[in-house]
Amino acid sequence: MNVDAVLYLLETLGFVSDGRIRTELVRIPTMDSPVLGKTGGKRRALGGRARFSLPGTPIKITVGKRTTYVYRSLSSEKVEGLAHLHTSALTREDIERAIAPYLTTAVK
Repeated sequence: MNVDAVLYLLETLGFVSDGRIRTELVRIPTMDSPVLGKTGGKRRALGGRARFSLPGTPIKITVGKRTTYVYRSLSSEKVEGLAHLHTSALTREDIERAIAPYLTTAVK
């Protein structure tokens, strides 16, 4: 599945857009530039993934090109990871299985 297909799937499951996660600029080592610091490494932007929430629950999902992360937001500073899923191999059943134990009613 590609990102657009996952976004459509989330919409059919009742998830709504909940903004994006924070983007951070970091330096990471590479084979060409393995030294970190002011001049070492390559600059990369991490984060910025689309975030979705299931209304009436603490369940949230972030969707990226490679991974889809399902978690519960327990407070503004504490989350509990439920599942890391490969976006390209994601199915409706994967999402339903990850969130089912935390729902009071079944997702239709």
